[in-house]
Amino acid sequence: MKIQALVFALSLPLLSGCFNECQELCAEIADYLADCEAEGSQLPFPYDGSAVSDCRKHFSRTNKPDGADESPFQQYRSTCRSLTASSEDSNGERTVTLRAQFSCEEMVAGPGLAFGGGAGGSR
Repeated sequence: MKIQALVFALSLPLLSGCFNECQELCAEIADYLADCEAEGSQLPFPYDGSAVSDCRKHFSRTNKPDGADESPFQQYRSTCRSLTASSEDSNGERTVTLRAQFSCEEMVAGPGLAFGGGAGGSR
């Protein structure tokens, strides 16, 4: 069993290599929301596999809305990169920056509050 877990852990970087930074952020948000829900938070929106899939499609390198100069991925790449990077949380432990900057309460409040609607990160 330990060997299978080790093989799975080692293969994760290879599996994530197929996605760009924003597509990786889609999955990280879903994972974080699942963790928040497991801790007892009530989520106001779905974060299941279809939501992640839709998010990844939206942020594909080639998804360019009609009349747009850039794809959403090109527009938000630096933000996605910074949120999927590693940084220290309030306990001094290394974690994904999204988790270090935003609490479950802020995530549950939704993207409008957690990502630019005025609340900002509390950590």
